Amino acid sequence: MTLPNITPSISKDAFFRELGLTSAQNHIYDQMKREAEHYYLILIQGRDHLAPTYKNDMSIQPPYTAAQISDYSFRWAIVQIYNERSQMTAPWYDLGNTAGQYGPNSIIRWVLWHVFRYRDGRNNRRHDDDNGSRARKSTKSKPNPPKSSTYYDPARNGYSVH
Repeated sequence: MTLPNITPSISKDAFFRELGLTSAQNHIYDQMKREAEHYYLILIQGRDHLAPTYKNDMSIQPPYTAAQISDYSFRWAIVQIYNERSQMTAPWYDLGNTAGQYGPNSIIRWVLWHVFRYRDGRNNRRHDDDNGSRARKSTKSKPNPPKSSTYYDPARNGYSVH
C-alpha cells in the first residue's frame, strides 16, 4: 500500500494524520527526523549540493534553504535515507514510494524539507507547545516602521524574533 503524495507544505498534524500516526508514536517521527538530519548536514557542508543558480554566488552562505539545494542532490539524499532507513522507519517510508514531483519518496521528502525549514530561520516565530497547539513566541522588539513605502516588508523593514 502507498499513500497519496504528501506535499511538503502540509503541517506536522496533517502529516501524522496521513500516516495514521498518533502522538504516542512521536518516537517514530523523531527517528525520521534523525535520519533526515544526517543528510541535511551533508547537503549543507559545502557548495557541491547547491543548485547551479547559487553555486557561484558567494553571497549565498549556510545554512542553505531547501530551495537552494539542487533537485538532483535533494533526490539523492532521499534515496540515501531510504536505503539506510532503520527498522522503525522502514514500514512508514515504504508507504511513501512515488514517482513524479514528490518522488522518489514523499514521506522522506516531507521530513527532509521540514528539517531544512526548521533550521533555515523561516519558521522560528512559531512553535508547538507540549499540548501540540500552535503558540507565537514573543518578540524582542517591535518591527521598524516602513521607511518609504506604504506597506510593511520584513525583508526591507526588518523584524526581530527570539
